[in-house]
Amino acid sequence: MPTSYQSAHPDYLPAAGADFVASKIEAIASNPKVWRKTAFILNYDDNDGLFDHVAPPTAPAGTKDEYIQGLPIGGGFRGPAIIISPWTMGGWVASEAFDHTSALQFLDRFTGVEEPNVSDWRRETFSDFTTAFRFRDARGPGPSGPGPNPLWERSRKAQDARMTSTPAIRPYRSQDREALDDICIRTAHNGQDSRPVYADPGIFPVIFAAPYVHLEPELAFVLDDGQGRAAGYVLGTADTPRFVEAFRAKWLPLVADRYPEPAGPPDTPDEAMIPLLHHPERMIVPEVAAYPAHLHIDLLPAWQGRGHGRALMRTFLRALHDQGVAAVHLSMVTANTPARAFYDRLGFHAIEVPDPGPVTYLGRTTAELEML
Repeated sequence: MPTSYQSAHPDYLPAAGADFVASKIEAIASNPKVWRKTAFILNYDDNDGLFDHVAPPTAPAGTKDEYIQGLPIGGGFRGPAIIISPWTMGGWVASEAFDHTSALQFLDRFTGVEEPNVSDWRRETFSDFTTAFRFRDARGPGPSGPGPNPLWERSRKAQDARMTSTPAIRPYRSQDREALDDICIRTAHNGQDSRPVYADPGIFPVIFAAPYVHLEPELAFVLDDGQGRAAGYVLGTADTPRFVEAFRAKWLPLVADRYPEPAGPPDTPDEAMIPLLHHPERMIVPEVAAYPAHLHIDLLPAWQGRGHGRALMRTFLRALHDQGVAAVHLSMVTANTPARAFYDRLGFHAIEVPDPGPVTYLGRTTAELEML
């Protein structure tokens, strides 16, 4: 099941749904052993008014388990189902009648565990998907050799070109990691490039970007430049205390050896940043408890001032709202006045925090997206 923003419903980008499906197929196709024994069934839940308006079959009046308050359940309007497997390769069409219980019936037949909620009429009326398979004729070897299949890679690149021929917001995927690190480094010093100031500016994405895509990738979105490369991002967490626990337990052990905590007071800009990595509990601030989520957003300079930051923020806030998260906060370096002006325009307000140091805390509701 996709998340709401990957569902291809009207409020969300079709490209996000396509990317969700592609990521699942890619995971299967990248491992020949998995490919050889897997059937991927892509079953849509409605027809979206785009396929046809033929009345679905319904059971005769009085059929057991097929009527609710005198009304027939029926088969539902026709929607697409796609089966991807070694036994269905070739672009074939199965013309039998199927419905949403067909996947259950397939599992029923395959495992021998009977599904008791499928009526006799439905079993007689709708096939169990097995007619779509040629189990004695598994065509094509699937991926061969180590790593991704070259044909798949060419297909994926062509898909990316079609989906993002113009700049667009899409969900983060693992291939974006290098670009995210670069964006973070080039915007980390008060909104400017950190490389002239820090000996190892890689500390910035290790603190402010990478842990989020590692722990909560479903809340990471990028601005695709139209060629498949990220030019900006927004990422964060829906639950700051939970994130802090995961940061310490799951993320810090992966990177602590690379950035050991200084024994004494910091002598360099790099040493001043490293304690932020080793003390994630700093993110728990009582005064922002009413704003449980938090975020980070960055855009390369060439992409700023063109509405992309607003679009990224709208996408992130909608994703939080869909999860039932009512409010979000962020902390920003007070000296970064252009960033503060940006947040003010998007409806963020200051949150009073005693002795905040060089940062300012801002918050806003995840609703009222019409303001963005």
